[in-house]
Amino acid sequence: MPFEYTWSCHNNYDAPCGQCSGCLARKRAFNELGIKDPLEEAISNGRDWWLLRKKSLIKP
Repeated sequence: MPFEYTWSCHNNYDAPCGQCSGCLARKRAFNELGIKDPLEEAISNGRDWWLLRKKSLIKP
């Protein structure tokens, strides 16, 4: 599963809140791996995360 299609935030915002346990765990995991979170990159590039998320829920 491409990580830019995943969502960890427990709050229902237009972007990850960065404060809930899901956001903090995701941030810690990517930091420990030494890689940038691709969802953050997708959002900063103006890609609509909701469409990315919705696509991830559709099984091929």
